Amino acid sequence: MERVIENIEDMKHELSSSIRVWNHKKENAADCFQRYTEETGYANAIAWYSKDVIQAEIICEKLVEFQETIAGIGDNADAVLGHTEMFRNKFLEEVLGASFDHCEESHRLVARQEYSAYKTLYEIFTGFTKILSR
Repeated sequence: MERVIENIEDMKHELSSSIRVWNHKKENAADCFQRYTEETGYANAIAWYSKDVIQAEIICEKLVEFQETIAGIGDNADAVLGHTEMFRNKFLEEVLGASFDHCEESHRLVARQEYSAYKTLYEIFTGFTKILSR
């Protein structure tokens, strides 16, 4: 039982670490976007930095959502693992269901960044699952 609690704590620590990293990336991308907008105009900034802002925003939002979900679970290993796998599978469905052919070119940029964000989230949650399954 002690090992299970330790795994949950390790996963929560990794989650908090991931949130800090992605919040930093999001803030940095937003700062770069703002500076580039001031220097070269909005259209150029969109072309260069929107992908970073979109990806970081989605990843941060989903990580915080997961953190809030597991905060109420406590040390119930089965419930934490179940929710972790549920989130991971939801992100895998987003990746597998991605299609870029159906939308206009302007929307493809966002769709590709959403795809990249969900792929990254799937990888993050696969890591969480491995921590919990040790």
